[in-house]
This record gives sequence, C-alpha cells and structure tokens, in this order.
Amino acid sequence: MFKLNEAQARQTRAGQPVAVPPKAFGQLCALGRQPGQLLAKDALLNAVWGHRWVSDSVLKTTVSELYVALGDDACQPRFIKTVSRRGYRFLAAAVRVRVPMSAAADTAA
Repeated sequence: MFKLNEAQARQTRAGQPVAVPPKAFGQLCALGRQPGQLLAKDALLNAVWGHRWVSDSVLKTTVSELYVALGDDACQPRFIKTVSRRGYRFLAAAVRVRVPMSAAADTAA
C-alpha cells in the first residue's frame, strides 16, 4: 500500500520512502484527490504548473516518472490510466485518513 502525504510532500510504500520528482508528485496529488475521475490535460496543467505555458509533453514525462515510482505499467495500469488525447485517471482506491491537527492527512492507494 502506498501512502501519499500531500502536506509533507511525502510518498511511502510499506513505510519506506518513495522518491517522486516534485512536478510528478504534484500531478499524483491532483489525480489522487479525484480517484476514478478523468482529469483533463488542461486541468492537470493548471493544477501543477499554474498558469505558465507548458506543452502537453510535460504530462507524459511526469506520468512516466510516476509509473517508475509506483512500479506501474502503462500497458496494464494499476494506478494511473492514460485516456488518449483527453487526460488521465487515478485508478486505485484512495482513502483519506484523518489525523490529529499536528500531522497532515494521508491518502492511501
């Protein structure tokens, strides 16, 4: 099981840290907030890169980084599915865990 702690910018698997590049982490957070829903390319670009102009190719690059970090396979995805020419969908069930105010909420996948 993966745990995503957005507030602390931390991803773990079985309690061990998983290295995820910053923009890829931002994209993972955006996808993880809406599991099962299609996130259009423009929505992801705005969520992660703000209003700066970047091409769609950055999404492909960060998704590739996420496949590596999560041990996912683009041909048989378990976590992130590419919806051709439209966007991406987070496939794993996400569970929001409530923690005391002193710690940030984790999302498990």
